[in-house]
Amino acid sequence: MYRLGKANVFLPVLGNLAKRIAALLAKELPLVKNCIWETRWISSWMELQPPYNWTIVETEKEVLESVFTSLTGISKKVFLDPDRKVVDLYILTLNESVIVKPLLSESPTFPIGKITSAAPEKILVDIVAEPDLFRAQQGELDRIYVNAFNEVRINQTKMLRYANRRRKYDAVYSLIPLEHRLPQTS
Repeated sequence: MYRLGKANVFLPVLGNLAKRIAALLAKELPLVKNCIWETRWISSWMELQPPYNWTIVETEKEVLESVFTSLTGISKKVFLDPDRKVVDLYILTLNESVIVKPLLSESPTFPIGKITSAAPEKILVDIVAEPDLFRAQQGELDRIYVNAFNEVRINQTKMLRYANRRRKYDAVYSLIPLEHRLPQTS
């Protein structure tokens, strides 16, 4: 199904820290799949702006600890797959952090130059699927989805397939603005 309209292509800019991380990982672990993105990208879709920017580094489960160890050479503010308690005690108090977590297979990604990054479909599903990590966004999920769908091109089929893999299909589908929502197929 196709929809007529003038939505823009999602073209975020990676910050210096994210670029340094990408360069380090390309040098030290060139055969490992990584996805690097920043939480400030969500801020343009929000009214209340979080006072921090996290660089999210997602990588293959088998090399999580190796990636974590490599990144501690760049920053001491690196956290390995943090739970809610670690987020509350340590990460929320920092302006900038690096979070290393597993990359799920078939995650929607796209290239920014030579760097693989999170597509908007992935970001929108992840903030619903991981409320402990993306707590600042939970109160604005409706607004985030409305603004994202109005501002950038979103592939609903890709997004809902990923949401289904994360067991969040119904939650994500209900957040899609009615005027953008495609009929469910099942």
